[in-house]
Amino acid sequence: MPPLNRPLRLLLLAVLALLAAALLWLVLGALHSAITLWQDLRALPGWAQMLVAGLLVAALCGLAWIGMWLLGPRRRKPVAVAAPTRGEVEQRIDALKRRSTETSALEAELAELDRRARA
Repeated sequence: MPPLNRPLRLLLLAVLALLAAALLWLVLGALHSAITLWQDLRALPGWAQMLVAGLLVAALCGLAWIGMWLLGPRRRKPVAVAAPTRGEVEQRIDALKRRSTETSALEAELAELDRRARA
């Protein structure tokens, strides 16, 4: 079963695609006027021409970043795991004893922890 937020992310991607298409349509519609404007801009100094080109590249990079942010993997929040209580540990050791498993190292560790707690 896909995650619940997957359809929402796909819907947001579709909206982003429609916005990108609308922006592209706007750019293509304004291209005719932009050619005339570019002829005027060519009369400007080189740094001003580079500024206009930089703004265009920044806008495209911003749209690409938004798309990657929407579709990228989400960070998982760390799950806090509670430490087992002394009673739970003893129950586990008893269960291991019933299975005929060696538990002397675990019991020695519990005794060492008890000794440290008293000290």
